[in-house]
Amino acid sequence: MANPFIMRVIPSAYPFANRIRELKELSSHARNKANVVLFAPRRYGKTSLVKKIQANLKQDGFITIYTDFFMVTSVDDVAERIARSAYSVLHKRESFFQKGTKFTKLILRV
Repeated sequence: MANPFIMRVIPSAYPFANRIRELKELSSHARNKANVVLFAPRRYGKTSLVKKIQANLKQDGFITIYTDFFMVTSVDDVAERIARSAYSVLHKRESFFQKGTKFTKLILRV
């Protein structure tokens, strides 16, 4: 039997039905640097909600990092996933020219 669920994240531009209160509360928590745990059964829209909040925060100048912990097997796996997520976001924020300039400065110091 084929999986009846479509396995994709809803784009952040799509509207959420009846999620206005949740968006406001979670955005407020994010702005106040509060830790929040979202839990619900599978396919209830947790990831889509987080992605929507991230898109809203990005428009306001925040840097957000998303890490999926599905099927983690160890503490090392968690650390690796967080590091990869952080690197991928921070890597995109710097132009190739800026990276080259930093690299050149490092070489010239040696």
